[in-house]
Amino acid sequence: MATIPSFNAFKNKPTISLLRTRKILGDNENVVNLFERVVTALVDIEEIFNTSESEKQSLKADLLNACDQKIIAFGSPILLNAGLENRSLSSCTIIPINLREDFESMKKSIFPYYEKGMGSGFNLNEVDDPIQTLKQLNQILIEITPLIDRPACGMAMLDIDHPKIEEFILLKKNEDFYKWRFNISIGITKNFLDSVKNNVLFTLKDGSQISAEKLLLTITDTAHFCGEPGMVFLDRIAQENPVPSIECKTVVPCAEVALSEGEVCQFSYLNISKIVKITDEGKTFDFPSLERHTKLLTRILDNAIEISSENAVSNHEVIKNKRRIAIGICGAADLFLDLGLPYISKQAQELLSNIMATINICSKEMSVELAKKRTPFPLFNMSLYLKKGFASRFKKTISIIPTSRWESLEQSILRSGIRNTGTTALPPTGLSAIIVDVSPSIEPRLSLNDNQGKIIPLLFSHLQIHWDKIQLGEDERNSLLRRINLLGYIPNDMKKISQKIKQLFLVSKQVHWMSQLKMTSAVQKFNDESISKTVNCPKETTPEEIHEIFLQSNYLELKGITVFRDQCLEERIIPSDTSYES
Repeated sequence: MATIPSFNAFKNKPTISLLRTRKILGDNENVVNLFERVVTALVDIEEIFNTSESEKQSLKADLLNACDQKIIAFGSPILLNAGLENRSLSSCTIIPINLREDFESMKKSIFPYYEKGMGSGFNLNEVDDPIQTLKQLNQILIEITPLIDRPACGMAMLDIDHPKIEEFILLKKNEDFYKWRFNISIGITKNFLDSVKNNVLFTLKDGSQISAEKLLLTITDTAHFCGEPGMVFLDRIAQENPVPSIECKTVVPCAEVALSEGEVCQFSYLNISKIVKITDEGKTFDFPSLERHTKLLTRILDNAIEISSENAVSNHEVIKNKRRIAIGICGAADLFLDLGLPYISKQAQELLSNIMATINICSKEMSVELAKKRTPFPLFNMSLYLKKGFASRFKKTISIIPTSRWESLEQSILRSGIRNTGTTALPPTGLSAIIVDVSPSIEPRLSLNDNQGKIIPLLFSHLQIHWDKIQLGEDERNSLLRRINLLGYIPNDMKKISQKIKQLFLVSKQVHWMSQLKMTSAVQKFNDESISKTVNCPKETTPEEIHEIFLQSNYLELKGITVFRDQCLEERIIPSDTSYES
């Protein structure tokens, strides 16, 4: 076995407590045991590919070191389940289920997937009464949550042309969110958006017509009021579905990937805040290190598919047919702070765009190498990868990756195939980011404070550097800390704090929605799947602004978007009776 690092950075009390609470650490495990279990399982599966013992030992050492340095952050299902008997490593799936069945039959179908730690999306288009069906599904998740290790959550999506669409949009407007295990999204089509643009009536599936603009305003007003529903842009997802003959049924609970029935995806993350090097000119991002770790993680996630397919609830062939993996990122906001780049700056957007372009092409180059040794994904000959321009479509956008490298990738795929249908997506990285103690995904920090109301140590150390430079007095420092502890951000009326410093420490509700969208667009251009992105807005944001956010999201060619206005849930009047019939 490879030498196990100490993993001292994971041994603080809050992290240990979190790992215990979420049952990631077993009763008789310590942190070193945890990573040894996970890494051993992910590497030893290569026995089926006849990998030599010496190569496996080298791979384990590389992976353990990347985890110890917090460069690779595994998805929580991998940490929870790898190395344990009969466990899937997949985060999400689309459960093959007949939504017209009775309550107990649906519960019986759903439970085995959630028992294995997965979430699921549900497409409600096929049912006549999506409202009642969703209430039943929600009650099922409420009932099974105490019986499983991971909180049960789901996504319910309804297309914009369903006859009950208005009722669905308004469903959660005055509900008690604590009694809901589902997010809801609306499937938006180009036809609907064209109807909005042309200010004409929109035809629903039953032939009835409704004002498209009125329908959009209903969505925006409800999102303004309670943060839901989100939007999923269906045509864009369908256009980039690598195997178009197998339709993507719906999106997973955080909407970062669309899957077909029975399909799963293996998620893990690169903590980009740790991929920094010091040169004579100062700190800079280490792109060669990013390439190495991207290729390592691609190989490991392909291994994870073998474990998940072995332990699949349903037909394992569905999983192997596409072999979908997804490398995401976390620590973007922390990276920008370390490099002295305001989140709202064009330089930060360009850096993140180049990071995502590098992850995309390196993961696919590695996937081609894996295809040479392990064969391409079984549906390769039915895929768009055989169509000129599909694999190299990302070359249209300017980035650090030259056009010739994208074209070379496409030629390699045509010659040798590719192991995985997709390799990149951007989930929210909630628990995984907390475990490695960094900002989630591409989001700004929600607050400068931790959940105890004190400034986060990492941010405090950066703040000290800046106030030393401007020679802030002790009384002024204490005053600033009191204000941050109270508010969670640096207030604009702190006169001795420069605008540049304030911009470096902006929290999400201080970042204008257009800056958030531009950052999201910068990475969407080089991302196979979607981005689990919530545009966090200040309390005073108007419905008209949210209306514009949704329109701009489409204009910037995003695949999905959610908006949340600060404190909006506190403004609602909750009905006294929020019980559901099953």
